[in-house]
Amino acid sequence: MKLALHRSVTFWSGLLVMGFILWSWGISYQWRSYVNYRGFAAIQAEGYVSLGRTGWPTARDAGAKRVPRGQYTFQLVPPPFIARGQESIVDPAPSGPRPYRDALLWAYSSSPLDAWGVFLPHWVLLLAWCAAWLGLLVLRTRKRKRTITP
Repeated sequence: MKLALHRSVTFWSGLLVMGFILWSWGISYQWRSYVNYRGFAAIQAEGYVSLGRTGWPTARDAGAKRVPRGQYTFQLVPPPFIARGQESIVDPAPSGPRPYRDALLWAYSSSPLDAWGVFLPHWVLLLAWCAAWLGLLVLRTRKRKRTITP
């Protein structure tokens, strides 16, 4: 029995989603995309996709801004993390380029206690999608075998 993947919507849509994740990963190092609504924010920047609560009201806005190079050190495989507001006294911002994660943890340290952010790198999204996609392809193959075999 042939798999006939070239005729599978599951196969081609999986490739399309993977291509989109890879494209957004690459573009996130050049542009910061964001959506704010009633204190919640979804952001894509520096290899991360994040969702969180800022802790203070934000206007309804969305957009993309060019990221200045040299502000953060480049990390191809950044680690995932969760930042929480601590309402602590903020030390002066460290000077010079540093990882994006360190800058956000520093910024959240002075945020209200109800502020939080979940930061997932694109490689985690890609890995999760590949696992789900391969699972769907295996289910498709099993279903095909049952249908074709008497």
